[in-house]
Amino acid sequence: MTELWVPSSVDHRSNGTAKGTLHDELVAMSDVISKYELVSVGEHVIVVTEKKLAEPDMRELGNTGMTSYWSFARQDYNPELRGIQGLKNYDKMRRNDGQIRATLRLVKTPVLAARWYIEPGGTRKMDQTIADFVWDNLQKWMSMSWPAFLTEALLLI
Repeated sequence: MTELWVPSSVDHRSNGTAKGTLHDELVAMSDVISKYELVSVGEHVIVVTEKKLAEPDMRELGNTGMTSYWSFARQDYNPELRGIQGLKNYDKMRRNDGQIRATLRLVKTPVLAARWYIEPGGTRKMDQTIADFVWDNLQKWMSMSWPAFLTEALLLI
């Protein structure tokens, strides 16, 4: 395993050379690659910067109704599938149509069969305590079980 020495501070008075302290550590190169972007490589130096998360695209992907380009409405062509009556029809299809039930089962089964767990945010004891607290909230202290909650939540699909 390739390791990299990461100083905890840099002494700017000495041309930016690393100044060792008690908090210096050896870090696996795979951790550096996963957390940082490579800036440059020298003979004895690797310069990295923290990775920045890309901003999610929050633009609207689609809509119904009148458009500014065309004068016709883009609503569902079947009026029985609009509004409250449409919700009732979709629920009826979900319960009675074999293909729809099979498709929903195909989507829901991996979620219900997954092994659910809470991963601590770090290696400190406090991180584990927080993870245990969240897990207990989901597993022990809810008014319904976690599988029952997932089943109810997946009805929204």
